[in-house]
Amino acid sequence: MMRELWRSRLVSHEKDQSRYLSRVFNDHFVIVLLVLFGALLYAYSQFVKGVGNHALWTAPLLAAVLSLSLPLGRLATLLQRADTIFLLPRTGQLGGYLQRAVRYSAVLPFVLQIMLTLAAWPLMHGGAFVPLWWVGVQAVTQLLFKGADLALQFGSLYFAPQLRRIWRPLLVLCAFIASTIGFLLNPLVALLVALLVLALALRMQRQARQQRQLDLLTTVELEASRMGSIYRFYNMFTDVPGLGGGVRRRKYLDPLLSGIKQGPGNSWLFLLSRGFVRSQEYLGLAVRLTVIAAVLMWICSTWYLSAAVGVIFVYLLAVQLVPLAGRYRDVVFTHMYPLPDTQRVHAWTQLVRVVLMVSALVIGVSAFSHLPSVTTAIAMLALIFIAGVIPSAFLTRRVQNANK
Repeated sequence: MMRELWRSRLVSHEKDQSRYLSRVFNDHFVIVLLVLFGALLYAYSQFVKGVGNHALWTAPLLAAVLSLSLPLGRLATLLQRADTIFLLPRTGQLGGYLQRAVRYSAVLPFVLQIMLTLAAWPLMHGGAFVPLWWVGVQAVTQLLFKGADLALQFGSLYFAPQLRRIWRPLLVLCAFIASTIGFLLNPLVALLVALLVLALALRMQRQARQQRQLDLLTTVELEASRMGSIYRFYNMFTDVPGLGGGVRRRKYLDPLLSGIKQGPGNSWLFLLSRGFVRSQEYLGLAVRLTVIAAVLMWICSTWYLSAAVGVIFVYLLAVQLVPLAGRYRDVVFTHMYPLPDTQRVHAWTQLVRVVLMVSALVIGVSAFSHLPSVTTAIAMLALIFIAGVIPSAFLTRRVQNANK
């Protein structure tokens, strides 16, 4: 029965996640990620070139990054709140179910650990040459430490919260010390420590399962917390049922809207402006993309690369704000306005033009502070001009269809 329950839960979970992931990782967001990934790779390559051979400070730095990544990847049990009632008589049979949950939960964290180990390859042993077997040993070490972390999470579900609250932080500390020694001396030292830690974690997990009963209520609460954090991330990009973006008053932004004159000619501008400022998704989206672009400006080493990145981010921000034009399509009173639909389009264009120009200004200041020159200043002024042209020149037709 538990095997069939796990399969049905897994199929439902994967179907649900694929639906949200297809909305989050749309074409525009994928372009942002590709640009960001390329910029980070370029910055990392430049950083590696600047590190001299046998720079001993790289060992504790890499060890800190790898050890702090171990808590990433929580145990996914896929249990629901109703299970605290309907599965309570079968609590003793959930051991096999949770073992399958551990195996499922290990996939993404294991991939992450391998990728981080490969990324750390150029800096291992202080930037000196490191053979491939060294990297393989370190990757296995990271997988063993992560396996120990999952074992502690599994054991903590059996009325043993100390495995999660005390022993998991100690595992991270142990991994940091072992990895530092391994990078400086020999990775086989860290591998031996990881084997001992995994054996100890499995033993504590086995003792908890043998001596205690499953804490079903805590298990369900932990799963609800894990899924809640995932859905909050999804809610930054799309609407999640039961987890709306919400509305905030934000009185401190009211002076920015005081310049809008009240009257029939500005009805849509009044409504859309407050919808943008008070909504969680649109204002947050504009801030996040602007911050990411400003950070990338510190990575770009040439003015033309900065200009290209700025244009891409400004255009993507404009595209992401197109749904704002149809935000009130389900409110019946907006359809009763004795106003032409062209006013809604014009109001959206006015609002988004201001948002894009402010974003372009922040991006330009970041670029100019990193590459102060006349050429950079001219390029950033051109970026601000492009930001003012994009809404009316490229997105008018999309906005006209947003409320249909």
